[in-house]
Amino acid sequence: MSSDAVDLAAWAGDGVPDDDSRDTLFATLAHELRRETVSALLDERAPLQVAELATRVTEATAGRAEADDRTRVYVALVHNHLPTLEAAGFVVCDTDADSSTVEASGELVAYRRAVEAVLSAASDRSPDDASGELTALADRRRRAVLAALDGSPSLSLAELASRVVDRESETDADADSIERLEAEVRTALHHVHLPKLVGVDFARYDPETRTVERGDSEFVDRLSDAAFPSVEW
Repeated sequence: MSSDAVDLAAWAGDGVPDDDSRDTLFATLAHELRRETVSALLDERAPLQVAELATRVTEATAGRAEADDRTRVYVALVHNHLPTLEAAGFVVCDTDADSSTVEASGELVAYRRAVEAVLSAASDRSPDDASGELTALADRRRRAVLAALDGSPSLSLAELASRVVDRESETDADADSIERLEAEVRTALHHVHLPKLVGVDFARYDPETRTVERGDSEFVDRLSDAAFPSVEW
């Protein structure tokens, strides 16, 4: 398993998933073709020929399996999505056989319940919405923002940055270091992370008053309840 692989045992069982695992999990599933690939492979007990997998994924995403669509999906799987899934520890590919095959990894099968909870939450959204929401979650600072906003009616940007720094800091730092960190985080939140969260309705941000509050999307809450009940984002 590569260094970028999801530690499924750490997040799907009784343990708390670490930030690296959640980064990789959400980033890996933040594409419709990869979600449909994982879903198809979890239904199989034996390795599946990549050509057959491409047909199934095409039917799931396009509602049909026309030759041109199937070829496009096949090429995307071989050159992009299967290598990404294998690097993340989700699948095992065999390219030495007469016809290339792929199967779900043992780790993925063992913890399929939690994986399927994420897939189920995504399936209730449009493919583009689900991809955008999972991409937004594939960053630990944005998850720290959601945790800091949880239960708060609204926060100033400065207060939010302070809470994020508190969550990210692993050791005690002197006042000058904390002040510099908070300034850096305020800038990153304003220009990068809050626009991403606002774009998927995870947060609302008024750049004039610099106040932030949770958005109306229930996607994060559903993930928390179904797949990550013991995790503080």
